[in-house]
Amino acid sequence: MGRSDFVGRTRELGVLAEEFAAVQVGGGDRPGRCVVIGGRRRSGKTRLVQEFIERAHAPSVFFTAAGISPVQELANLVEAITISGLADGSAEQQPSTWDTAFRTLADVLPTDRPSIVVIDEFSHLIERVDNVEPSLLAVWDEVMAAKPVLLLLVGSDLLRAGEQRRPGQRLRQNARQLAVDPLSPADVQDMTGLTASEALEARLVTGGMPLLCREWRPGRKLTSFLRSGLVNPATPLVSSGQTLMGVDVPDEAHGRIMLPAIATGEGSFTAILRAADVNRMTFNRSLEILTRKGVAVGDRPLSTWPSRESRYRIADSYFGFWLRFVMPYLGEIERDRSDLTLRRIQAAWPAWRAWAIRPLVRASLDRLLRRLDAPWLDHGSATVIGGYWTRSNSVVVDLVGADHAPTANRIGLVGAVHWENSGGFDPMRVAALAEARERIPGAELYTPMIVVSREPTEVVGVDATFYADDLVAAWRP
Repeated sequence: MGRSDFVGRTRELGVLAEEFAAVQVGGGDRPGRCVVIGGRRRSGKTRLVQEFIERAHAPSVFFTAAGISPVQELANLVEAITISGLADGSAEQQPSTWDTAFRTLADVLPTDRPSIVVIDEFSHLIERVDNVEPSLLAVWDEVMAAKPVLLLLVGSDLLRAGEQRRPGQRLRQNARQLAVDPLSPADVQDMTGLTASEALEARLVTGGMPLLCREWRPGRKLTSFLRSGLVNPATPLVSSGQTLMGVDVPDEAHGRIMLPAIATGEGSFTAILRAADVNRMTFNRSLEILTRKGVAVGDRPLSTWPSRESRYRIADSYFGFWLRFVMPYLGEIERDRSDLTLRRIQAAWPAWRAWAIRPLVRASLDRLLRRLDAPWLDHGSATVIGGYWTRSNSVVVDLVGADHAPTANRIGLVGAVHWENSGGFDPMRVAALAEARERIPGAELYTPMIVVSREPTEVVGVDATFYADDLVAAWRP
């Protein structure tokens, strides 16, 4: 059995178990299988693999690239083979090339029972070490795939669209791909024991990172979590952002200038350019790098009219929180004045939360609507959920459901997110939503209107109202 504190990941464990079962059954002269595991940094990829190995009870070799010199990386791979217990001493103990090291690995794998090989941080290894991927491909084709082995290649960038083609990439292209997303709001609620609205906000602060979620003791309120999490620079709440900045943001992206400008919540190209205070050429290049790396996301307004009025945000809500509230005040935390940082967060929290919750609401609503059977809902015209805005922000609508993105053929719903601390969504706000609906290209007079509210509240004049409980339930089986 796995560890008792492991939560969720039923789908991911199922995929790995299915592939391992195929290895066990075998078939033909190539029983070996390969799975490529990707996802955001610190989304729990390594922990998932460790949990799977514990449950599989199979011999394994686990190698993690450390971002050090190729010579030392090679030595670490040989050490991982040695400590696995599979080597009997007859294999070469100190290969001088990656090709011979991978052949040594293939030689020690058993032929009479299935085994598991993990190469963690593989994306960093292929970036830093020449020809390592072609070497692995050659050994896989010639030797390793002929044995009953499940090869797991793990790395944050391995599944990213538009990655530059590399020699040897055929192994990954032909492998099964498994994306490991951050923990869902339902998983966060299960780990923390919070109410639905509190769990959604905990998901914002932690980004669904298992490391941070495990720091959140059951029943703990947000202020208590932040107070202990900000107490010194070594805590995961503080140090994880520094790790992300150091590893995922290349120097040429000018992240320490660009990312705080995006994290303010302004979002528009012009507003970010003004806040970043860099020349336009540098700005364009940096923004391209950040979006290509998946650190920032550019959303477009969703309607039947094509638009280039992108609004940018930080993809990972934890990283957005860290950039907005932690990074600028690391000096306070270092000199033991995190009380000032906490006070600043508390003052700005309602406004930041109301802005930051929208992408999570959209993702939750997308799942919720798939299950909903309601007379007002045309599922075919609300298969994607986004928002709508104009360049001047004269029209801003939190929720738009359509049949296609970024340019729709049909609009299936419009809606508002009501995440304030108190007060209902009064008739004036319903009227304002109806007025905005008339200005969305593709929306009609009778296009359904919905409201998503943090807490239960009576809303008159809309087709449906959803609450935090509904959003969290959407992430459950």
